[in-house]
Amino acid sequence: MKIFFLLITLLCSLPVAAEASAPELVCDPDARVSFHSRWIRESTVSLDALGEELPWTGKEPLTTGERLKAKAQREAGARTPEELLAIDDSTHFVTFQSPDSSHTLYVERILLDYREQDGLVVTHVTREGDESRFATFHCVSR
Repeated sequence: MKIFFLLITLLCSLPVAAEASAPELVCDPDARVSFHSRWIRESTVSLDALGEELPWTGKEPLTTGERLKAKAQREAGARTPEELLAIDDSTHFVTFQSPDSSHTLYVERILLDYREQDGLVVTHVTREGDESRFATFHCVSR
């Protein structure tokens, strides 16, 4: 029984792949980005305006503002917000994507620096037979 207790204690002390103390992001208009660390299932990130939880490993790729704008311009019929067009090309976004690639969440990297910061969160939703949609949210990390 002591071995079982020791094993459980050891497992609980191991770090989660995704950081446990990620900031909460409060966004306009009236949205919130939350990071959920889980031991048994994969950790997730959610934007309540998006309505879906996306996988969060702590090793998400970065996307530059230049690549994000190019993707928006390539998408036929995409309604690109002016805020997206005004993003500096060198801005970096942490990219969270659903397994089927229908939902993508881009979180400006500075929002995840564990300090109070202002930045952008961009969503990209692609549905079969529907045009792609981008939405931009101004956010503050807490």
